Amino acid sequence: MKNVIVVLVALTLFMACEAPMDEQKQDVITYRGQVVESSPAPFLIPGGLAKDDKGAVVISETSSELTVYGSQAEATVYLADGGEQLTEGTWVGSLADEPIEVSVGANLCIVFETLTEVTLLDADNISYIDETGQIVEISGTAVILTSEIVTGTDGSVTLITTVEFAIGTDGGDPQ
Repeated sequence: MKNVIVVLVALTLFMACEAPMDEQKQDVITYRGQVVESSPAPFLIPGGLAKDDKGAVVISETSSELTVYGSQAEATVYLADGGEQLTEGTWVGSLADEPIEVSVGANLCIVFETLTEVTLLDADNISYIDETGQIVEISGTAVILTSEIVTGTDGSVTLITTVEFAIGTDGGDPQ
């Protein structure tokens, strides 16, 4: 009888200890198979850059809390809080196809894997490759279909999209 009671108590304790672990497993967020880290990335540009500073993409404070980013050199994915300043060799995406808003500074190239609809706000001295493969120069506000956006030496734009994109430094003419 004592052995049965010991086994029942041990089984009850074991089951009670398992419940919190199951809850923790449900709280893990993944993006393309990678666990999303909530801490800031070590490669972020230290504060103080304005939207039109050269070589910086700034994730908007108003972007969805489902915006993620990372470095092309490592597999770690980070959850954005807004205000993160990224540079070449990084990327930005969305966990649930929610809008991503970023400010893009001069001398940068934003590359999408496929033709993507993008909203441009306050574009100044930028060009993009349209659906026919033509290079189009634009200033102002527009909704475009593109695979690549390039800011000139004094260019800047705020862009809104729901699709992941990579950030490079091939500013000037689109490739």
